[in-house]
Amino acid sequence: MPSFLRKRKLIVLFTAIILVVTMIGYSLKADEQSNIGVQFISDTVGFFQNIVYQPVNYVIGFLTILMKFKMYLNKIKF
Repeated sequence: MPSFLRKRKLIVLFTAIILVVTMIGYSLKADEQSNIGVQFISDTVGFFQNIVYQPVNYVIGFLTILMKFKMYLNKIKF
């Protein structure tokens, strides 16, 4: 009987995942028909997100390089 319960939970989980993916797909499809105001706001938000993302991405990349360099220096020490 525990085997059946595990299979049942798995079926419920897969059904829930399929339902969520379907709802996301439907909501994305509905956005294509939005009016010009919603499109303008969406483009503006995306533009400012890109402005913030670029410098943050460079800083994170630089810090990653420094961390890797520090690990390299620790490896070559005897």
